Amino acid sequence: MKIGIISDIHIDKSYKETDLVEDRLIEVVNDKALNILIIAGDISNDYELSLMTLDRIEIETECTCLFVPGNHDLWNKHHPDIIHTQWIYEKIYAHKSCLCDKPYELGNDYVIIGDTGWYDFSFGNNQYAYEDYLVGYYKERQWQDKKYINWNVSDVEKCKEIYGRLTKQIDRYKDKKIILVTHMILHPYFLVPLPNETWNYFNAFLGTANYKPLLKSPVQYVIMGHVHYRKNLEENNIKYLCRCLNYRKQWSEDNAKKQIEETLAVLEIETN
Repeated sequence: MKIGIISDIHIDKSYKETDLVEDRLIEVVNDKALNILIIAGDISNDYELSLMTLDRIEIETECTCLFVPGNHDLWNKHHPDIIHTQWIYEKIYAHKSCLCDKPYELGNDYVIIGDTGWYDFSFGNNQYAYEDYLVGYYKERQWQDKKYINWNVSDVEKCKEIYGRLTKQIDRYKDKKIILVTHMILHPYFLVPLPNETWNYFNAFLGTANYKPLLKSPVQYVIMGHVHYRKNLEENNIKYLCRCLNYRKQWSEDNAKKQIEETLAVLEIETN
């Protein structure tokens, strides 16, 4: 079985009429004859566009598309009348491709478990107080979730809630090999390297160090996004993959297909 891994495709932010990211992604999926494509969040800034894109990938390929929503998918930027983010989350959750609280079994051996994850400032620098992180503002830069996300609970509470759901699912599948998918970063290796004055503050919003108890057997793979890096790590018999396509302006070359081919990781696993 061939499983493609990618995240942060940002089809709207990277829009170019003659070189649509979604068109090129479909081409690559077909070229590589993938059985499953996992997108670890941030398809677009509009949940409706994100869901339509998932549907199109499945229609125009022979591939099953699975995903977890990223923070951008959850924004109300294009739907300012939607006050509570939970409403958008539930619309995304209802989509057949969404992994949130819906483990996807691969034969008798593997299961894919996923959710957005969230941040609780545990990757932040302790020179800042908890109250400093609540504002999400540093030197005239605003963390955009503060404008477009409203969980109606604190970030710390949301992070704990999702941890609880993932823990229950992993416990239920202790007899299988687990592919764990989140949008947020779960390992400090994938943070923006320091020293970096800006990210010394904003690393706090990239994920959580408090999901570490999940990062052990039977988890075999951890798939993440969000940070706009393309990095892999193998540690304690777990393979970590962060395969972010990123914004077009961040690409080394303005060629969507080439960038997708460089970004996409392919897992080949045997299932019974």
